[in-house]
Amino acid sequence: MAPFVFCGAHGNGVVLPLAHAWAQQEQLALQLLDNTAPPEAQLHGAAQGLLVVPAAAELVDWVEALAACRLPTLLALAGGERLGAEAALHQALLSQRQVPLLGLLQVGGDWQPQQRRLEGLPWLGYWQPGDREGLLALRPLLGQRLRLLDLA
Repeated sequence: MAPFVFCGAHGNGVVLPLAHAWAQQEQLALQLLDNTAPPEAQLHGAAQGLLVVPAAAELVDWVEALAACRLPTLLALAGGERLGAEAALHQALLSQRQVPLLGLLQVGGDWQPQQRRLEGLPWLGYWQPGDREGLLALRPLLGQRLRLLDLA
């Protein structure tokens, strides 16, 4: 599978566990990006593998670099009462900057499929930390979304 970026809402704590689980399952190199170097330099020089925007980073600080590099991006969000609002806000930011978005993934919390459908956002589904089968089920969907993205 082609390299892509995992990102999330500032400090949500779900991106790194998800990225580690995905990298282990797919036997991919995991590259943790950081806030000490310019985002553009880190993304343009990125090797094959899985890139992870720092959990303490504001997505707004990374969105221009994500758009410029045209790297497929997965937005991971913690389940909870603010999920719908955070999802809409962050998806709109990525969409406005034309970041190639693979979709949104809820991590933890109660999955409410009807509510997610009503939001009209590109939800991939739900993952409960530690659920290997749940990650395996995401693989074909991510592959399909990767094929549909225009990365030019």
